[in-house]
Amino acid sequence: MLTLSAVLFSLIVQGLTIKPLIKMVGIIQKDEGVKDYEEVIASIYRYETAIHDWEDMQRKSFITREELEELKNNYQEKLKKLYEQLEQLYEQYPEIKIKHIRSAKRDALYKEYQSVKELVRREMISDDVGSKHMSNIIDEIETVESKMNTDH
Repeated sequence: MLTLSAVLFSLIVQGLTIKPLIKMVGIIQKDEGVKDYEEVIASIYRYETAIHDWEDMQRKSFITREELEELKNNYQEKLKKLYEQLEQLYEQYPEIKIKHIRSAKRDALYKEYQSVKELVRREMISDDVGSKHMSNIIDEIETVESKMNTDH
């Protein structure tokens, strides 16, 4: 029983310390830059969404064009800096850019699939044509996702 406890304790301690040790030694560098990238992307998305919402508010006459421009100016300056940071991260960590492009491609393929499905639902195209296109899109999605899985 004592031997089992010692072995179990050893495995738990090694399991908990191996990843921090590998990172400290520098063997794992894959995550390097990822946190910075995620921070930049989160900020870009926030600011772009706010601008989009303000533009929608202006179209609905909730705010004036002048108010819209005033609101947008500050965010557009921030966005300019963030896009510069993003480009620097892409140069420093090209694998992040590749992953980002693959993710965008996958998202676009999902939208393509939904648009074809909508055409079938509206009976604007036949089930046969819709099925053919959706099948091709699924094949493309699987290809992109398999490449994404090899990135990890």
